[in-house]
Amino acid sequence: MKPTSIIFLIVSVLLACVGVLLCFTASNMAANHGTAIFSQTGSAETGYNYTTEYRIDSEKISQISFDLADTDVYVYRTDDDSRIELVNFPEGTYNFTENKTNIKLTDTTSVKNWVDIDNFKINFNGFRDYLHYFRYRDNRRAVNLYLNGSIALNRLSIISNGNITVDGNAENQNTQLILSDTDCEFITRGGDFSISYFRSNSLLRLEATEEAIIELNAVNVNTLEIYGVYANTTIRALNFTYALYIDLNQGRVDYNLGGRNFDNFNLLLEVKNGVIKYGSQTVRDGLYVENNYDEAVSPSEPGEPEEPDEQDEPDETEQTDPAEQTEEETTEQREANRKVTPNAAIIVVKNGDIVIQ
Repeated sequence: MKPTSIIFLIVSVLLACVGVLLCFTASNMAANHGTAIFSQTGSAETGYNYTTEYRIDSEKISQISFDLADTDVYVYRTDDDSRIELVNFPEGTYNFTENKTNIKLTDTTSVKNWVDIDNFKINFNGFRDYLHYFRYRDNRRAVNLYLNGSIALNRLSIISNGNITVDGNAENQNTQLILSDTDCEFITRGGDFSISYFRSNSLLRLEATEEAIIELNAVNVNTLEIYGVYANTTIRALNFTYALYIDLNQGRVDYNLGGRNFDNFNLLLEVKNGVIKYGSQTVRDGLYVENNYDEAVSPSEPGEPEEPDEQDEPDETEQTDPAEQTEEETTEQREANRKVTPNAAIIVVKNGDIVIQ
């Protein structure tokens, strides 16, 4: 290491130590004089929890995205203005950005998040904020997202290591959270899902990358997709109008039809190692199929016959190993089976059971 680099490193360490000492000194002086040096303070009445609030312009904001760690996220309906409440988020530990149409909330507690290249800014606010973080580090963080039904959202994306809860039922009232044309994508990296009293004319996609419990109750959507590594899923009072697709590596699906049926949908249930119970039918380690939707799906628009693709014609000069061709087709078929199919309900559990009643 060059001498100038060593000198620069020593000076940097000394300045950092001086900064920490000044912060501790300022904190003690402020406490002795009864002065708060942080804009966010807790109290015994709130269990030393504190809340920071951001208002949402329901007419302009079209996308909201969260990417958080160790945070529980709650989505509620409200008749008041849409807003975001951050519970126990010390200053300097998160980045909240808002432009004309988008809101983005991310963690900045790691060094890699100090520099925001997309917005040309540095998120490190000094040692003062990190002293604040250590003061409240044991408090459970949460985000409360209150949405008014009139909000013009196109997309809502929530990624968190904590639990994700969507509850549209107000206390002692029979209500729903209605997001008419909003694609909702929720991902947990170690938490659970609870979605209830929710309605949308668009997509609801849930993904659990680690062990999770997934519960749905009184959900009405256009398309529902659920993906899980190890998930126990309970579904009650579900209504979907376009497609249902569930793919679990391990776990169980308990689906209470609640008077509904699959009469207008093709049904495919599959377990590799487990049991399928559908009404009076029982299948072990296999498939259960019902073809209830008869309308053919044309590969091209009406009135536009599909033209043959010249590039698809076989090349007589090329030789293909039949074994490789079979494997390639099998892979393509496997990938095709994983895609959401219109007018179909597909539930696949590789290791576990499917119970529909």
